[in-house]
Amino acid sequence: MDNVVIFGAGGHASVVADIIRTCTQYNIIAYIASDIKTTSRDGLPIIEDSIFYKNPMVNKGIIAIGNNFIREKVVNSIQSQIPGFEFITCIHPKAYVSSSVNIGVGTVVMAHATINPYSRIGTHCIVNTNSSIDHDSILSDFASIAPNSVLGGNCSVGKGSAICIGACMEHKSSIGDYSILGAMSFLRKNLPDKILAYGTPAKIVRNRAENEKYL
Repeated sequence: MDNVVIFGAGGHASVVADIIRTCTQYNIIAYIASDIKTTSRDGLPIIEDSIFYKNPMVNKGIIAIGNNFIREKVVNSIQSQIPGFEFITCIHPKAYVSSSVNIGVGTVVMAHATINPYSRIGTHCIVNTNSSIDHDSILSDFASIAPNSVLGGNCSVGKGSAICIGACMEHKSSIGDYSILGAMSFLRKNLPDKILAYGTPAKIVRNRAENEKYL
């Protein structure tokens, strides 16, 4: 059983830790965080990231940070400071993932999520609790779909984009890079890069920056 660390020390990190423990493939030895408010979580130590980068005790782990842009930033930082660091993939045993689905490294698939045949899931994505991705859909690197969100068949979600809680994408619809589809929205058409859209049907509300807070 390999030792691993989890980057992030919030609620999302606890969920990822629970998946790792359920799968029993890895042994978690610490959380790594940049903004330390306490020294432990779930009985594990929290280590400041700058200290870990100088003297990493393991070379394997996962990023458990809900914000897509920050997760991407942390991945880039790790790759530049710890060459050869290996990112693991976590799939809850109660998720359904078709055997024809491709899932990139660093991605988390949570309990009761469904990913149907021939879909492609990028690196460092989040497929959240009770979410559903139908056949032949694409979730690009660093993208996320929140609890109870639904992607129809042949949908596409761009890099770093987020489908928020309970939002739905109609069959063959798409959303560009670093865009947000708001909670409980229904998308019926294609949306461009770097926008915020919400409503039923979803409409573009305004442009947004890649690093703009949305959680």
